Amino acid sequence: EPLQDMVEEKETYGIINLDKSEVNIALLVGKKIENLIHMESIVPGKSRAGGQSSARFARVREGMLNDWLKQIGEAANKVFGEHKEVIGIIVSGPGPIKDFFLKEDYIFADVKMKVLGTVDTSYTGEHGVEETIVKGEELIKEASVFKEKKILQRFLNELPRPSGLAIHGFKSVQKALEMGAVDTLVLSEKFSEKIEGKDAIEYFEEKVENYGTKLVIVSDETREGVQFRELGGIGAFLRYRVE
Repeated sequence: EPLQDMVEEKETYGIINLDKSEVNIALLVGKKIENLIHMESIVPGKSRAGGQSSARFARVREGMLNDWLKQIGEAANKVFGEHKEVIGIIVSGPGPIKDFFLKEDYIFADVKMKVLGTVDTSYTGEHGVEETIVKGEELIKEASVFKEKKILQRFLNELPRPSGLAIHGFKSVQKALEMGAVDTLVLSEKFSEKIEGKDAIEYFEEKVENYGTKLVIVSDETREGVQFRELGGIGAFLRYRVE
């Protein structure tokens, strides 16, 4: 179970890569891509089928495209309803269909709230997913920084409270960790002390496995990150108060 917690703590992002012909819905878990759904449509191109008036063909095509986007929406709602750990979603693809998909109500509001933005890709399919990750790097970085800010704001608000469940300092955190009292250990990536011959991140990655504790590494790219580093760069949220 502690190992399971560590695996689940990796940041997870969702990708919906679509056009009128196909869609891939995937997860980016840490640095690993998990392609979950691939579907292909029968929506025709814009050129008219023989014998049909252009107006009738356009109506038929529009209806088929609407049904296709509904199908994508249902699949996305199911995937992201099951994967609550997803912290952000990127919608991508060539052309304007991705923007139309987002504008209309094809996905649930709680799924749409997680959408970080859209990315133009040259491809769909697995190549399109890989292209989305490369081109969506800034969107992912912004979401990661936002998550760090929320954690550190909570920590800095909790720390001064007399009955609060936040502590800082290497000795205090290590003592609480060995008592099994630490729920989440927060470590600045700039915390550079060697502990038992290992760098701090490696040391605590091994330690937390024994106690079912989550480990969160934060940068100093935010004002809160700088404050945290100045406090020593190590802190924890406790399961219960310790003396």
